[in-house]
Amino acid sequence: MSSATAFHDAGNRKFKDGQFENAKKCYQMALQGYGAGPEADEQRIKSYNNLALMHYKLQEWRECEGACSHVLDLGLGGSGEMKALLRRAMARKELKNWQEMLLDLNTIDPSQCKGMELKQIDELKIQATQHLDDSEEEEELEESGGERVGNEAANALVNKYAPTAGAGNLEAKGDEGDAPNGPSNSPTNGSRVVKLSFTDSGKPTSNGP
Repeated sequence: MSSATAFHDAGNRKFKDGQFENAKKCYQMALQGYGAGPEADEQRIKSYNNLALMHYKLQEWRECEGACSHVLDLGLGGSGEMKALLRRAMARKELKNWQEMLLDLNTIDPSQCKGMELKQIDELKIQATQHLDDSEEEEELEESGGERVGNEAANALVNKYAPTAGAGNLEAKGDEGDAPNGPSNSPTNGSRVVKLSFTDSGKPTSNGP
């Protein structure tokens, strides 16, 4: 126990000097030396929380999350648990795990928090909620967007191939004796068909109605 406490204190000194990597190693050594019992668990919580902080400083988000989870597994409550929940929420923010982040924040007992901590918790809750709302909106946009793209693609196909279909009809009539790509001799709705014939003088006359 005494050696574990010595490593923990050494980690605190390294942390104050900004030596986060060395501080991390000291806390890891401390955790290997704690025995059993309530007093050892109290010290273990402090070392795990400090270790989580070092992981956070070093941007080791998964390791920070894991160290905090060790504290919560001990189930002793109090300020140590509050720190673990807050730090795990901060790590989960970096991991973009918004749902679990919000769950941690809502689990924190406000009576264990100081004023600045309460303010930080409220700000983190707002961020998590906004990201969750944005994610839901993006899912809705993806669904409606997919439908919109499908309609646009269908319209593009119609516009692309409709002229070709018309040309095909003209060519088919051409195969039957009409001039290819020329006007059709078939009457259309509302049109007046005029047939021309020629007199002996060569002047055209109308035989139409």
